[in-house]
Amino acid sequence: MTRNRSQQRNELGVGKNTRGKWLKIIVASLFLIGLCAAIRFYRPAERAAAEPMAPGRGRPADATTLSVRPSTSERSDAGAAEQTRSSMPAVVARVNFRRITRQDLARECLVHYGEDVLESLVNKQLIVQECRRQGINVSRDEVAGEIERMAKQFGIPVDQWLRMLEQERGITAEQYANDIIWPTLALRKLAGSRLTVEREELLKEFETLYGEAVRARLISVSNEEKAKLLRDKAAANPDDFGNLAKDFSEDTHSASVKGVIQPIRRHGTFPEIEQAVFAMADGEISPVIYAGGQYVILKREGMIPARPVNFKQVSPQLEEVIRDRKM
Repeated sequence: MTRNRSQQRNELGVGKNTRGKWLKIIVASLFLIGLCAAIRFYRPAERAAAEPMAPGRGRPADATTLSVRPSTSERSDAGAAEQTRSSMPAVVARVNFRRITRQDLARECLVHYGEDVLESLVNKQLIVQECRRQGINVSRDEVAGEIERMAKQFGIPVDQWLRMLEQERGITAEQYANDIIWPTLALRKLAGSRLTVEREELLKEFETLYGEAVRARLISVSNEEKAKLLRDKAAANPDDFGNLAKDFSEDTHSASVKGVIQPIRRHGTFPEIEQAVFAMADGEISPVIYAGGQYVILKREGMIPARPVNFKQVSPQLEEVIRDRKM
């Protein structure tokens, strides 16, 4: 249950990190950028025609464009490919007397990353084409507004947010706007009513993030009979639960800290565990619970009270989290 153990630690102790999520999206987008560059180096002429058309090449300037800066949106794809090629020498490295050319580099990029990144590129093109079909536009102002909203969400100015992305992730402002923000906004528009967030969903998300939580210890094993024996020992001597977890639990991470896990919150992955611990008294040992492919025993340590957060103030952020999850 290696995957489930990790999942259980994260999801039983729910600690959603919106900033971490967006940084993951940013890293994934770097693959897309890398493949575009590699393909242009290796087969520039064939790929140029497959790129989204820029304004002035058969569609109006306010149509679905991946470029948001006036100087960029006026540049043709062929010109962009030529600029990319000219910025990198034909020979990118020398190892003793062996030359490594940009074609060699492109070939290796395609071998190691091509399949995964090509899927991202295809998805991006599907978004572009579907937006054209439905007449959906994403304007420069909308992209700029979303960038500003993201920066504000983390409490920093836009220029500092963009500078951080470039310094820590190697993503320029143009790449961030074109390859991350634009597809996100386009998907939201394409999804339309499917991204509607109900009040009940907001309340659940609020309760998960800010509601009361239970501190607990855990023993997790793959054998039911072993779980029953451990449960009997724990019930007979609750104070020894931590040592039992350290010696017998198969969840190595929690076992190393005598069974301590992240606080268990509501509306996570394992409702059977939530129902049990929220109904238990402090110091009580749970029955054996089958969850996530393992047999689990828990000891409730105490209750963490709900955080004093105003629901109306955080509702917009919660709605954004839920909407992004649905995409």
